[in-house]
Formats: sequence, structure tokens, C-alpha cells
Amino acid sequence: HRDLKFENIMFESKHPEAAIKVIDFGLSKEYSPNNHILTERVGTLYSMSPETLQGIYTNQADLWSIGVCTYMMLAAGDKPFEGKTPKQLVAKILMGKYDFEAEVWKDISPEAISFIHSLLVVQPENRSSATDAMRHGWLTHATRQNSDHSSVDDNFRQRVKQGIIRYSNLGDFRKLALNVVAKKSTSAEIFEIRKVFEEFDTNNTGTITLPEFKAALEHFDYSEGDLMEIFRKVDVNKNNVINFTEFVAACIETQGHIEEHRLGEAFDFLDCDDSGYISKKNLRHILGERCNDQYIDCLIREADFRKDGQISYEDFL
Repeated sequence: HRDLKFENIMFESKHPEAAIKVIDFGLSKEYSPNNHILTERVGTLYSMSPETLQGIYTNQADLWSIGVCTYMMLAAGDKPFEGKTPKQLVAKILMGKYDFEAEVWKDISPEAISFIHSLLVVQPENRSSATDAMRHGWLTHATRQNSDHSSVDDNFRQRVKQGIIRYSNLGDFRKLALNVVAKKSTSAEIFEIRKVFEEFDTNNTGTITLPEFKAALEHFDYSEGDLMEIFRKVDVNKNNVINFTEFVAACIETQGHIEEHRLGEAFDFLDCDDSGYISKKNLRHILGERCNDQYIDCLIREADFRKDGQISYEDFL
């Protein structure tokens, strides 16, 4: 992201249970851990990591910024690093000089303070990774408490599981369309689905692994091989986990008929040149180089009921 700060963390709406959203991806950069070092000094000074200020950093810089935001959240907006001048502020950040001496910290749990300590570490290699942070006791304890108060109707839970199995047998274009619908859905529309997702995600990593998937569907009469195949078909991104969008796509139809305006949004997204049709060129642009021409042809054929090499809105519906 490269500019995680308090101002870029928003509630989606004024609803009491509104989702929290990260905004402003203007400075964000696709990152590859194998051979990628970032050098641009970008972001907002108070939440920039020491290594970002020095011009040699990785995605670990975002973890420092999360530490800053967490500190501010618990300290009623006070920042961990302050300075009368930008130069003084930079010096404190580079030294990692902050404290918990204010009165407000007397009521904050040791676990919360430990979480902040794990992120505001000057040396990025000694800082918690995103995975480690997600597994910190402060977060996992809060997640368990939230789960205890977020009961899911058992009938809905079963419908979701059955919907996932049905989804696995759909064609690739239908899955693609449902993934777009899922991405366009509001938090309120998929509130109950999120609860089921969190039940599947027992490790609280934000994704569902194959063992978690098998455990959630163990009461169904499927062999281990069948469950692996269903998992593979739901994992549209082919990265060996099911992310939240993929999960929503797999079970959104269990909530009833998808409203036409949502289908219209999905069609418009895929019709990225506003031609009124979804063409091979559109799909190639959206899916990128990883998809070959043969696969694109298969997607078109699946929904091209007029047999003219493109998908109209009527075909799409």
C-alpha cells in the first residue's frame, strides 16, 4: 500500500456493524518477495517506516505503518512519533523511539502493547510479518470473542456448503462472472456469508486452506479426493487457498436471485471498452497474460449463445 495511515482507514457506512475499508491505493505497488526491493520515498511522514525513509524497503514497511495506526487507535489519536520539525520526527522514527507513558496506556492490555511492540521494530527482518501479526494472541483472542457472539443460522450454513459444491461444477465463465458480482457486493449484502467464511477460516489468516476446507465439509459424504477437487475448482486464482471473494462467489446465489443491477455492474466491468459486448480482447485485458487464447475461447463459447464470437448482455443474463 505504501501509505497506510489513520486517514486511509474508513468505515464503509454509518451502520453500527459497517465493514472497515482501506482506501487510497494511489501509491500502492505490486510486490514480489523474491527479487523486489522498493526505493521510492513515498507515503505520509508520521506513518513511514525507517527503511522507507532510507529508500530501501519491502512490504514489511506496511507492517510498521499498521503498528503506528494501532498505537493511534488505542491512544485516542496520539502518534507514537512526534517532532517539532520534520527533521526531529525523522530522527525519532529512525531510532524507533516511542513510549507508553501516557495515562491512556494504563487501561490497555499487555497483549495489545505486545502487538504494537512486534510491529514498531526498526529492523524489518525482526518485525512481525503479516502472517505473524494475524496470529498474534491479541487478535486471535478478539476473533474468538467475536465468533462467540456471531452465531450463524444452521440452515444458512448448510445452504452455503451445498452452494459451494454446486458452484464447483459451474463453467469457468460463470465462475468469473460470479467473482465479479462478489467483488461488487456491499458488506451488508454479504454479511452472513462473511460469518460462515470466518467459521471456515479457523486459523484466522483471511484465507481458507485445504485442511480448513476439508474440516468444514467433513459431514458431507465425499472422499478426500472429491473434496480436494472441489477445493481446486473454487480456488479460481490457483494459489492453493480460497480468498474471501472466491468464497462469496461460490455461495452468493444461495442468498437468492442476484439483482439485475448487480449483474449489470458485472457485465459493464467485463465489457471494459464499453462496446456493449464482452469480447475475447476484453477478457484477455482483464485476465492478463496468464490466460492463453485457448482458455479465452472456451470462456466465450460457454456463454456465446448467438455464436458470433462475443457475449451480449442477453447472453450474459
